[in-house]
Amino acid sequence: MTRFGRKILNVLLAFSIFLCLSVRSSCAATAPATITVVSGGLVVTVIGGGSVAFSNLTLNGTDQTVNPTGTPTIRVIDATGSNAGWNVTFTATDFISGANTIPNTNFSFNPTGGSLVRISGQAVDGTNGPKEAGGGSQVLSGSVKALTTSAGYGKGKYDYTPATGSFSLTVPATTLVGTYTSTLTITLSSGP
Repeated sequence: MTRFGRKILNVLLAFSIFLCLSVRSSCAATAPATITVVSGGLVVTVIGGGSVAFSNLTLNGTDQTVNPTGTPTIRVIDATGSNAGWNVTFTATDFISGANTIPNTNFSFNPTGGSLVRISGQAVDGTNGPKEAGGGSQVLSGSVKALTTSAGYGKGKYDYTPATGSFSLTVPATTLVGTYTSTLTITLSSGP
C-alpha cells in the first residue's frame, strides 16, 4: 500500500471512530454499592408492664389451686441475622410475704393455649415455629420452655400472651395471710 493509501485509510479509520462515538445516545459507568449487615441480637421484653395477676384468695381449710386473671404479653425479637432459632423459658422464685413462703414448686406453667402474633418478619410456621413448646404442666422452680423455633425459623418480631389457664398456683391450707410476691424470669436463648 502506498503512503497516500495509508493516509486515506487512517483518515477513514479516525472518521469511523468519531462517527461511532458521536452516534452513541448514552454512556454508562458503574459504581459499587455496599452494605454491611450486623446483628441486632435477641431481645425479650414484657409489654406494658404486664404481670401474672391472681385474684384475692380466701382460705377455706384446704389446699386451693388458682389460675391468674391476667398474664403478661411478651415481645420476642430475633434480629440476629442467623438461622440458629431460639427458645423462651420461664422460671420463678418462691412467693414471699415477709417471713412466710409459698414454694415455687407450687407454681406451674403449661405452655399451650396462648396467643402468638407475628408483628413483622418471618411468618409463624405451625411445625417449625415460633410456637408454644407444649409438654404439659411443669413446675416453675426449674426452667420451663414456653416458646420454641426450629433452626431457620423465628426471624422477626412476635408478641406472645400465655393463656390465663396455663399458669396455676397451689396455695396450701396452712398458708398465713399476707400479700405474696414471686418474680417470673423470662429468658430468651439462641437455639431450638
